[in-house]
Amino acid sequence: MDKEAKFPFGASFFFPSKGFEDDLLSMKKLGFNVARIEWPRNGFWEAIERTPGKYDFSVLDQAIKAAENAGVKLALQIGIFPPRWLRSEFGGEGVVNDRGLSLPPGQRNSVCYDNPEIVTRAKALIERTVLRYGDSNGLYGWIAWNEPGLAWNDITCYCGHTRTRFQEWLKQKYGEVEALNEAWADYCQWNDWKEVEPPRMLQGFGSYTAWQDWRSFIDENYAALVRWVSEEIKKLDPKHPTKVNLAGALANGTPLGVNHWEMAGTADQFGTSVFVITSYGDYPHLVAHNIDLVRSCAKAHNKRCWVDEIQGGPNYCTHRRAQGMSPERVALWAWQSIARGAKGFTYWMWRPRTADWEGGEYGLVGKDGSIIPRTLKASKVAEIVKDNSDLLESSSPEPEVAILQSTAIQHIMFAEGLDQN
Repeated sequence: MDKEAKFPFGASFFFPSKGFEDDLLSMKKLGFNVARIEWPRNGFWEAIERTPGKYDFSVLDQAIKAAENAGVKLALQIGIFPPRWLRSEFGGEGVVNDRGLSLPPGQRNSVCYDNPEIVTRAKALIERTVLRYGDSNGLYGWIAWNEPGLAWNDITCYCGHTRTRFQEWLKQKYGEVEALNEAWADYCQWNDWKEVEPPRMLQGFGSYTAWQDWRSFIDENYAALVRWVSEEIKKLDPKHPTKVNLAGALANGTPLGVNHWEMAGTADQFGTSVFVITSYGDYPHLVAHNIDLVRSCAKAHNKRCWVDEIQGGPNYCTHRRAQGMSPERVALWAWQSIARGAKGFTYWMWRPRTADWEGGEYGLVGKDGSIIPRTLKASKVAEIVKDNSDLLESSSPEPEVAILQSTAIQHIMFAEGLDQN
């Protein structure tokens, strides 16, 4: 990796992105070295394979060429969010929530990743993508999964595929059904592994162990899937790093199936999204809290810590109450992230969003790509980072206080309807 990309510092783009070639030239001139490529609804798979077996990489081909010409590295997202045609095909075997309900075929999050056919289809996409761009001079690395999460509110999944995997997990843990019956006390008694049903929620005496086993399985099972994506990438491209980015380290509760400590070991790098000024208010402490947690998890696995998304422009979660921000705070968040141990940093976003929920929001530059005061403030940080990359690479914070975080306690608190925070 060349020295300029040694400490990655850049911004994100939604694709396809108008003016991308000119934007990369501006980024390079202003001291930025990495551009993170994002897709609406994490829809990389749907954008590339619009119909089964037919791949169109033309947009990414142009992006890689532009990056090579500008001297900026791209962090390319893969992820395996199934496209609409695949969701429709397997909608009848999809995610089932704790009340036995499933989404209509074709809806996002309607397909269960425990269905082996989904993984088989995803493997083909990963192979084609990595083989196509793994040797490019414009590549920084791969986002193996962006903001993983199974659900926001429902407890999932209770479909046959997941239930079978849970039964196998229990068999590995307990060995015999009688040992399971003893551990689960008076929750329920089983005669055969194939009878075992995961608990929906806490249901009285004896259900705590059953619930904890169920949620531990979900955490481990989801992390194993995310790790599989990274491993498939690394088989074909061992030269470039893989990365997983959390949807805000503090927002990952029980329904998402995201255990920070498990997820931190799934890729070479581990990052988070942090949004401070939101339509609900201003929460400056979130920078410290989120990054400290992610850095701790990454350190436990000897991984590199990132801040993948932090505001480059005003507001978060549209149409409630507009929130502006000073150029000074845009620069401050970068320094706070680096001071707390981040070894990679990308603003959200380079240009403002043009449509949808975040329409008109964010943006380190103007809507037309023009340079504005907060661009210059961020550029000054980028130049200092570039000039001192060796020092910043070797530095690390020295914590003086430890905070216990228990995923097991979070799962129990959720089931009891208590505040997880």
